[in-house]
This record gives sequence, C-alpha cells and structure tokens, in this order.
Amino acid sequence: MVLLFGSEARGEAHTNSDMDIAVEFIG
Repeated sequence: MVLLFGSEARGEAHTNSDMDIAVEFIG
C-alpha cells in the first residue's frame, strides 16, 4: 500500500494493476 500511495503522490500514469484500481476506489 505504501508503494501504491507513493506512486499516486508522484502523479505517475495509472497502470492496469488490480492494486492500482483498488487504491483509486479507496481514494
């Protein structure tokens, strides 16, 4: 989760990862 949050903070392009999608739903 920490890594995912770090990626979001960086503002990198959204990847097609289940985790990424989950993070988007949560946030």
